[in-house]
Amino acid sequence: MRADSPGHSAKYGSYTIMELESEKILDIQLVQSNEVGGSFYMEKEGLKRGTVALYKVEKLLVNKRVLGDVKKLSSDYQTSSLEAFHSVIIRFAPKSVVYPFVGMMCRLYLAGMHFNENVKRQQATSKGQASFKVAYPKYKKGKPMAKPVKTKPTYEYVSELMRLVFTEVFPEPGRFVKQLSAVPMPEDLSAQFEKVPKEVVVSAHVSRFSRAAGGPDHDAGSQHTARQDQETPGVSGEQHMQE
Repeated sequence: MRADSPGHSAKYGSYTIMELESEKILDIQLVQSNEVGGSFYMEKEGLKRGTVALYKVEKLLVNKRVLGDVKKLSSDYQTSSLEAFHSVIIRFAPKSVVYPFVGMMCRLYLAGMHFNENVKRQQATSKGQASFKVAYPKYKKGKPMAKPVKTKPTYEYVSELMRLVFTEVFPEPGRFVKQLSAVPMPEDLSAQFEKVPKEVVVSAHVSRFSRAAGGPDHDAGSQHTARQDQETPGVSGEQHMQE
């Protein structure tokens, strides 16, 4: 699960299933925090949601032979591929921007298509030699290491999407609109809060800043002045000079 912002204030949680041997994205589920009572519960909800891809994976995972082999699993497969996919999501849906539900879902699908097309890129060559770059990773405390340079990414999925839009969506949009309308969409997070008239909010804002600037409603300044005029017995300037 990946949240669209750090901490427990996330609006969206995207739950991804990846087949690690092929490093292909099988399914993506998008959960909005107010669907489940808070961002803390989004990961479990993403796991629980009934696609075909997950059903097939589940049948494989609960197979008795597979369950018997769980104890023998090694650490060959790490989460680096999934982290690489999450970095691709950042390019399509930066965490500094808030998107509507459909917009976020579309961006996740685009990230999945881009990742699946380019996940198995080969190492680039230069003059017949494999290309490398030198990196100084923090976890090696600055010790240099050689990293293979991959070939440039391709964007064939964009051409396929354009073909779909112009040859199928534009001529008959009703079918696609109906499919999109069938997608369950949660209400905006702001819908759970009481709406306050704009005039009330603006009035409170102006009043608060007027007091902070020392306006006529600023009582603190008047009180401070009064305290300065008051003399404490035995501590006035005249008495201090006599002492």
